[in-house]
Amino acid sequence: MPQKTKTPSSPTQTAYLLTGEDEFRKNLSLDKLKTKLLGDKADPFNYCLYYGKTTTAEEVIRSLDTLPLTGAKKLVVLKEPELLSEDDKSVLLNYLKTAQGPKTFLIMLTVSGSSKSEKFSKDASKSARVFDFPKLESNEVTSLVIREFKSHNKRINRQHAELISEESQQDIGRALPLIEQILIFVGKRENVTGEDITQFTQGSLQEASTFKLLDLIDQKDTIGALRILKRLLRTESNPSQIIGLIGWHIARLISIKRMLIKKIPRADMQSYIRTGTYILNRLISQADNFTLNRLRRQLDTLTDIDLLLKRSSIKGEFLLEMLVVKLSA
Repeated sequence: MPQKTKTPSSPTQTAYLLTGEDEFRKNLSLDKLKTKLLGDKADPFNYCLYYGKTTTAEEVIRSLDTLPLTGAKKLVVLKEPELLSEDDKSVLLNYLKTAQGPKTFLIMLTVSGSSKSEKFSKDASKSARVFDFPKLESNEVTSLVIREFKSHNKRINRQHAELISEESQQDIGRALPLIEQILIFVGKRENVTGEDITQFTQGSLQEASTFKLLDLIDQKDTIGALRILKRLLRTESNPSQIIGLIGWHIARLISIKRMLIKKIPRADMQSYIRTGTYILNRLISQADNFTLNRLRRQLDTLTDIDLLLKRSSIKGEFLLEMLVVKLSA
């Protein structure tokens, strides 16, 4: 199994295997390796890219056995090697067992999530240096977001950084373009505020609205809950999607409530819900205010309204208002 998760500091081996769910960090590692092996101004003739679905082991090996045209080193990249035919995989793996020339390097990138990639990674790890890039936990992405802003001399608190992580689905590759937009918007200001973030994080604004909506429903504040509903309608024109958003939130609360009853550790809750500390604490606090039976009844009511929305000609906005009134009763 993979032993390390960082990009190698220097090339010490002729074959590398990059695995894991985090495609952004895998490709970033590939770029860094390419620069280390070939330099900043690499000759394109010394770089060859193949895909397992459209190539053969013979083609890859022929490229590896061909000496660099110019410069000192040559790099061959094989993406999705697990999609080679079984015979080709066997040929390539046998080839990797033999010593290769010091001027030619092979980097393979598997796609995570299939039994084929897991088997290939296990077999190839005997002859290649393996670097695994698993999907980052939410708190890790949040820390990277804070670090990225800091590198641009900007300050952001952890709560706001966590909202960016949530919006990016805990994917640093998605977070970086969002950070770039926020940096342009902030301009010369040193501190990044919540208002800066909500300009670009529609999902976070909606999530904040669903938290507030459920709080007001718990307080039986129907008027206040209807105001929040109007805000959601302004940000999302599809009533069915609003019902889905509220349903998703209630389903998370049910999961949290069950884990609280079973006294599951918070670290395990966070891993299961896949959210940051700030959002988890808000979910736990809100779940404490509801009984499990009440949350289930709310989900049943939501399902009934959703069926009416799909099967009747009643206006969606009216059905949503009826939903809020029923949930607040």
